[in-house]
Amino acid sequence: MAKRGEWKAKLAVGAVLTLLLPDPAAAQAARNCQAGLRQFEVVAKAVPNAALTDESTKTVYLKWLRIANTTGGALTFTVQDRQGTPKELFKTVSLAANSTVLITYNESSEKMTSGISWQASGTGLVGAMYGCQVP
Repeated sequence: MAKRGEWKAKLAVGAVLTLLLPDPAAAQAARNCQAGLRQFEVVAKAVPNAALTDESTKTVYLKWLRIANTTGGALTFTVQDRQGTPKELFKTVSLAANSTVLITYNESSEKMTSGISWQASGTGLVGAMYGCQVP
């Protein structure tokens, strides 16, 4: 029997083991949320392609954004805030087939006033984001 903090498993020959470990960037971002803000997280999911879709309607201080293209062709994505005249953080950025982009704001963050929205040009983009949010 494994002790607390240990993990043991028997695997058949040829078996594949995948471990999902906490994202170090997320852990660092959690420590950086100032008083009065709460953690904001969108776990990996399909980036909507029908229209710009809100992930938050409150101001977000974005710490990192990760988008992966799981298709065999290039796709584009847009990420913007929700203020009266939206700030387009990324406007129709092309992402090559079978590639991933990770944008981090190490010691700072990107302020997304009044929330954050995103959209893909087609199915096959998977995205995640993390930061701090106004409650």
